Amino acid sequence: MKKQFILYAIILLLIGVGCVPPETTVEDEDTGMTAIERNKECDLYLSFAHTNYQNRDYRSAIRNFSNIIDLGCAKRNSLEIFPWMTRSYIELSKDEKEPKLATVLMDSSYWSIRQGLKYSPDEMSMLELAAWIAGDMGKTDDQIYYIDKILSIDPENTSILWKIFDIYSEQDNCTEMLNILNILLNIDSEDKKALGELRNVYECLGMDPIEIDKERCENDPSNVPLCFSYAKALQQRSDYDELLYVLPRLLSHDPSNKDIIQMLAETYNQLDKSADALKAYEKLFNITRDYKIALIISELHLDDEDFKNALKWAETAISVSNGKGEAYYGRGEVYREGISACSGEGLTFSDKLGYEMAFEDYSTALDKKYFSARARKESLSEFITTSSDWFMRPDGEREAKPEGACVNWITRTIKRK
Repeated sequence: MKKQFILYAIILLLIGVGCVPPETTVEDEDTGMTAIERNKECDLYLSFAHTNYQNRDYRSAIRNFSNIIDLGCAKRNSLEIFPWMTRSYIELSKDEKEPKLATVLMDSSYWSIRQGLKYSPDEMSMLELAAWIAGDMGKTDDQIYYIDKILSIDPENTSILWKIFDIYSEQDNCTEMLNILNILLNIDSEDKKALGELRNVYECLGMDPIEIDKERCENDPSNVPLCFSYAKALQQRSDYDELLYVLPRLLSHDPSNKDIIQMLAETYNQLDKSADALKAYEKLFNITRDYKIALIISELHLDDEDFKNALKWAETAISVSNGKGEAYYGRGEVYREGISACSGEGLTFSDKLGYEMAFEDYSTALDKKYFSARARKESLSEFITTSSDWFMRPDGEREAKPEGACVNWITRTIKRK
């Protein structure tokens, strides 16, 4: 108990440092020293204090810093005294096991840093230290005051902005959180952390997070990555009408952007605007020369029963893919669906020829390891020509192709068996 009383007394003595006397150039009546003599004395104590701090002798450091203040050098040496005196109190508080004494030490640290700010009110390192101590002590209003002071000096100090964001987050003050995030995004519009938090804050405010992207895109329509991010969010929501407004505007800023063109083509397709989808996919193919795009175009023509163009694009896919199995499968689909659409009630020799063309393409696709063709090939095995079918054909006919107006788009032939 006696030990605690003595420690209290020491701490209160350290806290109770009086007013700092002004420096003069004449002999001081209290110290009996000139300013030059006093400065030398202060420098000596300052050297002792910093050595004490480096050696983790924080009590001695505080005592020597206090001696400098008593000598009247607080203003002259404020940056060398108060930040380190403050840290000395903080370090002592960390080691103090008695909670009440630790609190007194933290109060002392807060007193110390505020004394320093009287002499250097715009010193950033002391303002940051004051803000930290105020936050640690639960003095939220004081902490915000110091942070605001820092921001008035350095408006783009993002680390401080995040600290004040965290304060408002702990208070669930979503409105102020939004204000801070807007400041951060004005500094860096691509700040991923801020953008991520923005969605949470919008939800906290009961707002739709997609409105974030919409507003930012409308404010900066030439920002292609930003607006494309908004477009992807719209696509996830199947908001195709809004996409038809956003994507053409994006293309006006980046006409050859394949991702935008593909999304536009997909959007047209979802809205059953096949003609527009075809134009978009053809533009995309001209940029990419991707056989998969050619197959999509073929499928679109196939859906419209435009078998001639479906075949043309399937053969283009085979050509640009250097004969990939998937491309042969695509052409087989054209023959199979085309013949099926043109068939009558009975299976004719002409029908068999067309199905055999599809059968051959599926076989080739399977040989090229495109295993999805297996089921298609097996399903057509009973619909291809046999030697008995050819027996009924003219003797001189060595090959044949399907006949009829409906299949005049087919020029390929099947050899006699």
